[in-house]
Amino acid sequence: MNEKLAKLHQEQHTWRNQVDFYRDEIRIFQKQLGEVATRNTHQDVMSQVESFQNRFIAQIDWMDRFEHEVKQLETKIEERMIKNPVAYDHQSIEWDGKERKDYETELKMFQELKEEFHRFLTKHY
Repeated sequence: MNEKLAKLHQEQHTWRNQVDFYRDEIRIFQKQLGEVATRNTHQDVMSQVESFQNRFIAQIDWMDRFEHEVKQLETKIEERMIKNPVAYDHQSIEWDGKERKDYETELKMFQELKEEFHRFLTKHY
């Protein structure tokens, strides 16, 4: 599929900013999770703590990989913009949309994780 350079350039900046925000949220969640772990030593709570910690780590790993993919996409965009800087907002680039699909899928999963974590916190925080 062809995508306008200017639109894709803006979109990838939005993704990076949002991923940075979600990464900050996970740091807060991990701190809250640590507080729950120190207050509640019951086995069932600790197994949930471990599960959330593993899921947070998986989200951070995905964010790292995604940022790398977006940087590669940005490099392609910048190369095209350098070749013809005057009309870059009218140029298109061949792009399969993988990053957008990945982002939308992971965003949905992250939202579900947040909701589940907030329910956990209301019980154990």
